[in-house]
Amino acid sequence: MAELNLKQITDKLNEEFTSEERRLIFWYDDNAEFSEEIDNIELINAKVLRLEKDNQLYIKYFLEVEDKETSYLVYAPFPKPDIRENHLADTIHYSREFFVDRASLICADLNIADEYKPIIQKYVKFFAAQERLQRFYAIDVSEHDRLSIETTLISLPGLQAGRQ
Repeated sequence: MAELNLKQITDKLNEEFTSEERRLIFWYDDNAEFSEEIDNIELINAKVLRLEKDNQLYIKYFLEVEDKETSYLVYAPFPKPDIRENHLADTIHYSREFFVDRASLICADLNIADEYKPIIQKYVKFFAAQERLQRFYAIDVSEHDRLSIETTLISLPGLQAGRQ
């Protein structure tokens, strides 16, 4: 997934940080797919803070005692730990989580409601081919629902959505 557009990710994050009040956003990157690119993300109203498996308590102290003013994207290049092993679980509870995957980006680009993300996820391999993705984007659908998404997929010329 490293081919996901870094600009899209940056834009989406900057939208999250437009508020004047402090925001904390946690991004658990399960496979560390953006570990190298995270330093290239330019956030307008926030800073990037790297979370490591062995610095959770320090990050908690930093966010809740040392710097209570600045907005942060807390980036973790590993899967979210189990709640019993996650010292930041309460902080995450009152903050937000950020997810990046192909289905989420497609939904965001086409203004597809979150409730229909599982449908896009079901056909995510179909969207791996750039030609298919471009053809799907080119079809102008005013409102997306399950029927319109699946109808669009099967109506693409020369492509069969069912064959992934």
